[in-house]
Amino acid sequence: METQSMTRTAPCPICGTAVTREAVIFLGRELLAGLACLCQACDDKRALEEATAKAAKSFRDAWEKIVPPAYQCAQIESVSQRLRQAASWLPKVGETGLGIHGPSGCGKTHCMALMVLSAAIPFRWLTGAALRALALNAAMLDGADRDDARKTLAGLRNVPLLVIDDLAEVKFTEAFAEKLFELLEHRNTSLLLTCWTAQHGPGRLAAKIAAGKGVDQGTADAIERRLVQHSVIFEG
Repeated sequence: METQSMTRTAPCPICGTAVTREAVIFLGRELLAGLACLCQACDDKRALEEATAKAAKSFRDAWEKIVPPAYQCAQIESVSQRLRQAASWLPKVGETGLGIHGPSGCGKTHCMALMVLSAAIPFRWLTGAALRALALNAAMLDGADRDDARKTLAGLRNVPLLVIDDLAEVKFTEAFAEKLFELLEHRNTSLLLTCWTAQHGPGRLAAKIAAGKGVDQGTADAIERRLVQHSVIFEG
């Protein structure tokens, strides 16, 4: 059986662009090599669609794994009227973050969940208590547990969007305050989005941090500045 190679110009069946490419004649039948789509533009389009679908799946997986179940079905009705503008706020990488403060029950966390869902960019979500525990584990544990904590903590430094929920509802210590300051300083310098919720707003937030064991007022003020000056602030 003889197989012959030749070139043939044919329109792409998707966009119609004429493309010249190798064809094969086998048993009197012409076989065009490769994919049905014959042009680079359509190949690029398909690659973009595949990458977009992969990113969407990755976000959905993270959403189901990271966001607390109580907030995965957040609705705008769960958010106070004063915070509904925050729920529709769409962050852009390189711009400021989002800070929401107000009393318990006003919808701060529901609001943050709606914002993350709308943004649909790679993110991490954890409470202030979980962040404190992670910092302590990275400093105090041994072996693989310590290495895992340090790796997780390092990952928070560069994720495009970091959400810290109930930031001030935790017992601050000097060591944790220093770790938090370092994290915020790195993210702000790198123009990465840090979004947070707390019951305390500017002024009261620094006072709450300074009330922790061994935390001086200067460090507390510096943490508050890095949160407030780099965030759009909404009060519930």
